[in-house]
Amino acid sequence: MKLFRTITLCVALISGASHTVFGQGTSFTYQGRLSSSSGPVSGLRDVKFTLFSVASGGSAVAGPLTISAVPVSNGLFTATLDFGSAVFNGSSYWLELGVVTNGGVVFDTLAPRQLVTPSPYAVFAAKANSVAATNITGLLPDGQLSSNVALRSAINTFVGSSNLFTGNVGIGTTSPAKTLEVSANVGPVSPGGSVESSVIVRVSNPAATGNFTSPNVAGIGFGRNSTRQAIVGGTFGNDYLDFFTAGLLTSPQMRIDANGNVGIGTNAPAQRLHVIGNIVSSGTVTANGVLLTSDRNAKENFRPVDNQAVLAKVATLPLSEWSYKTESASVMHMGPMAQDFQAAFQLGSDDKHISVVDAGGVALAAIQGLNQKVESQRTQLEQRDAEIVELKSALKDLQEFVHSLDRKLNNSAH
Repeated sequence: MKLFRTITLCVALISGASHTVFGQGTSFTYQGRLSSSSGPVSGLRDVKFTLFSVASGGSAVAGPLTISAVPVSNGLFTATLDFGSAVFNGSSYWLELGVVTNGGVVFDTLAPRQLVTPSPYAVFAAKANSVAATNITGLLPDGQLSSNVALRSAINTFVGSSNLFTGNVGIGTTSPAKTLEVSANVGPVSPGGSVESSVIVRVSNPAATGNFTSPNVAGIGFGRNSTRQAIVGGTFGNDYLDFFTAGLLTSPQMRIDANGNVGIGTNAPAQRLHVIGNIVSSGTVTANGVLLTSDRNAKENFRPVDNQAVLAKVATLPLSEWSYKTESASVMHMGPMAQDFQAAFQLGSDDKHISVVDAGGVALAAIQGLNQKVESQRTQLEQRDAEIVELKSALKDLQEFVHSLDRKLNNSAH
């Protein structure tokens, strides 16, 4: 059934009681009449309202607003519309209607579009911008203010992404020196006590779960147009503090867990400092002991070692005493240069460092080579000792034979 609009009327909705200061809403009442080829329409209809800046064609500037189950009696109907406060800025607009039986899918678009005209209150509102502040008198009760207006003497809730403040903001101070400065007088924390009494700023997330299967995850982000780095904390049963970079909330670059263990490259640190990856230090590392991974299962590319060749290289390796440029000249060390060590053994990743593993391996190989040489010399000495024993025994036999022969010659002479 084809619908036709025969009579339309646009009237602004007047709201609010009598007060010293008036504020009109953004909604208005639309009244119209629908008829078809068979006469006025009655029943429930779904009506779609769309606002355009041209009488035909063009793109919608607001809407569509679809109002379902609009009662139509003898062709007459009324609907309350609200396109918001940002639309009506003095420009001319045309309203386009689409109608379908309640619950239908395909709307019949009514033509032509209707020019939106102002009501008397709208005309007054357009002039109200020019009223001088000196001509406005009286008090506006708090109850007449919008719920979006923050009151100084009340607890306010701010939502959305609005820029509420400019300049420096101070909380607890009237002279903030930074964009945000928070100042408060808190008591000291006694040894072993809770840090709660010293907290000035708290970041909290009321969500039930977080990304890492732990509840109450909240963080502080850093970045210009988007968050690139973040410090994220988890609480209640799985306390930790995570550090993220590169804008990705995947595995943290560093974690401090509830036991005080620090993990870099791992979110399950097993020791006070647990690092997955290489460590570079330009200073002295002091430790009671260092455990180096030497598990056969962690190694590959095995090759035999020529201990004698290693011993020969160690024997010619230049050694000297020296001090680091970053230390006092009185702190002396002894050892080879990394360049000489790399040239002799081709071990490690570069010629600027000597790995403790490589230095220890070279020393063990040289010791084994030296032991092999000592054992070889010992075997040779034992063989020579046996030969000497045999020679001594033969010499003794020879001496006894000579003495026996000499006695026989003496006896025959007499």
